[in-house]
Amino acid sequence: MKEKIRILLLEDNPDDAFMVERELKKSGYDFHLRRVETEQDFRDALDLEQWDLVLADFNLPTFGGPQALEIVNKEHPDLPLVLMSGEVKVEEAVQALNRGACDFIQKQVLVRLGPVVQRVLDDVRKKKEHRLFEQQLINSEYKYRTMFETMTQGILYFDMQGCIFSSNPSAREILGLSTEEVNTRTFNDERFRLIQEDGEPFEMKQLPVAMAISMGKPIRGAIAGVFNQKQNKYRWIRVDIIPQYEQNSDEPTYLYAAIEDITEQKQAEINRRKL
Repeated sequence: MKEKIRILLLEDNPDDAFMVERELKKSGYDFHLRRVETEQDFRDALDLEQWDLVLADFNLPTFGGPQALEIVNKEHPDLPLVLMSGEVKVEEAVQALNRGACDFIQKQVLVRLGPVVQRVLDDVRKKKEHRLFEQQLINSEYKYRTMFETMTQGILYFDMQGCIFSSNPSAREILGLSTEEVNTRTFNDERFRLIQEDGEPFEMKQLPVAMAISMGKPIRGAIAGVFNQKQNKYRWIRVDIIPQYEQNSDEPTYLYAAIEDITEQKQAEINRRKL
């Protein structure tokens, strides 16, 4: 069953209004309809009630469809309006559509009313859903960005050539680099001076990012020492690198790297060995 719709009808002819109601009933609509004739009544109705649709006669003596459309566009831009007329020039109809009317129905073919109403209401629903989705996306992006910027874990994003294209503050603090500096580096930049746990430099193919690129699989728990130029000392890190795939793609498009600073743990291990 179709949900009840609220329709504001601008029409001075009771017989035409009856025909509109009859056509809506034939189309299976459950509706509340209010008929008005004057500008004041039209404005009052807009202010006092919530409407799903406006149907407006194009040609009324003092206040007709074009004037109603102007008010709706200015004060209720999300409210759809459909114009109706017994006689109208094609040019006038086109102008009205260009100014924002959803459709134009000739009263001689009111059989179009049901399908037009359905299409217009569907369009309104889709627009609302799209706006809601956009707002949710904005909210989600804001929450993600806030989390990304404030989390203690370092995050780096690499393209599939191994170039860093995004980083969060924690990652930049671990590396001792500014945003501009880190975004100009690749994973194998010599200035990182990456070393293994035994203090030996990595071979190119042993680097975690290189392994993730070549295999297209996650690399988890890799341990490395990275030289922090700002502090002029090594920081030890545990790295998880996860290839990211676009929908319906067999090839990764970028790498997500989570970096945990384990310098204190490594130093504690060294101190224990000295005892």
